[in-house]
Amino acid sequence: MSKQSFSKCLLGVLAAAIFFTGCAPKFFLIKDYQQHRPLSVLVLPPVNQTPQEGVEDVVYPIFVRAIGEKGYYVYSPEYVQEIFHRNKLQEAGRIHALPYKKFYDVFGPDAILYITVEKWAAKYYLIGNQIDTQIFAKLIDAKTGAELFNMRYEFAYDPAAAQSSIAGKLIVAMASKFSEKSYLEPAARCNIGTISKQLPKGPSNEKW
Repeated sequence: MSKQSFSKCLLGVLAAAIFFTGCAPKFFLIKDYQQHRPLSVLVLPPVNQTPQEGVEDVVYPIFVRAIGEKGYYVYSPEYVQEIFHRNKLQEAGRIHALPYKKFYDVFGPDAILYITVEKWAAKYYLIGNQIDTQIFAKLIDAKTGAELFNMRYEFAYDPAAAQSSIAGKLIVAMASKFSEKSYLEPAARCNIGTISKQLPKGPSNEKW
């Protein structure tokens, strides 16, 4: 995540504090994670449980990139989806329901990442608006099915957080009402950035 994107995310968190009482992100990580040492991660197409169409298509490549930046080998979304399409598997729900051993037999990863977009809704206020997001991610061992990591994170993204003046906030708020889809990517980056931050660094990371 770039410094500019991080700054916007941080401003979004501070702005959201006006409406919410925040708490530190909670996650699960097995104590002997380093003993498993997954080198490669298969990121499955996300399940979208929200009314917002297309959010899963935005979340998917961002998650793949985030896991790759942590130092893990990841399979490209295009390659993964092509394999699933050839086997007439186009719905993420059906893909998630497959036995984990199937993924190991076909792709051969060390770990599998399941993603679910649980909340994605816009709220409008007098001088601004925000996008409420909630994403759940679960990483399992591809050979044993053992759960290595999971995290559910809820984040309120404020497109106008970087604006210092009320006039600026009003302009951004009015614009975002007509182009809500343009804020899918920055909102997703903020949420996914927090989740990936809790995951230990992978083998190709210089600090591994």
